[in-house]
Amino acid sequence: MDALQQQLHALATQRDAALLELAASQEAATASQTSLNNLQMVLEQFQHGESGLRLMRSAILCEGGRGSDVFAVCPTQKHLSAIIR
Repeated sequence: MDALQQQLHALATQRDAALLELAASQEAATASQTSLNNLQMVLEQFQHGESGLRLMRSAILCEGGRGSDVFAVCPTQKHLSAIIR
């Protein structure tokens, strides 16, 4: 009977250790997912910024001294409209 109680105690200790390890793993997975989400958001902001830079560069290249009506005759107008959206 004493041997069975020792085995039961050992199993309970292993179970508790496994539950602690599982909780730590889940916490690490949540932290990793949060980091990934943040990196994706930063990447999207960076890409949006790059699109804005391309838009400005295209506008400057298309301007060619035509004044303020830059996009009316610009050959890349459709591309620029896609970037803006």
